[in-house]
Amino acid sequence: VLAELPMPLSSTSVAAAAREGDPVARRILGEASEYLGRGIAYLLNVLNPEMVVLGGAVAQAGETLVGPVRASVARHSLLPAGVAVVPSTLGNRAELTGAIFLAMDHAAARGLGADEPAAKPATKPATKPATKLATKPRRAGAAPFSARARAASRRS
Repeated sequence: VLAELPMPLSSTSVAAAAREGDPVARRILGEASEYLGRGIAYLLNVLNPEMVVLGGAVAQAGETLVGPVRASVARHSLLPAGVAVVPSTLGNRAELTGAIFLAMDHAAARGLGADEPAAKPATKPATKPATKLATKPRRAGAAPFSARARAASRRS
């Protein structure tokens, strides 16, 4: 089936060919799901999340890829029980939806409602001009060093 598809191949077309039973497509998805599951398992071992949401091409491939990823996570994770590995339900809108929710949270934190305009930024009060500090003149050709750089050069 893969040989009949137009080039270059996409993840969606490989997943469709695997669902139709193409052995090469199944092998491709099998290897991809094994490595993806192994990587997710490593992250589970370090971060210990409650849920892993797979998005993009993985979510679009559906259970053809998500099921084997779950199996790989179970094989490689220290404590796989209780961690849900699920495909995203947002599809290609995940970034946009996240940005909207972030903007709504930001607006709510500032006390803005849907019918209230954003407050004008406060103007800075007039301040006195900063006085110039007296500094020691540098030697000609000497580069300025921070205290940390001077301390490091003394140690070496």
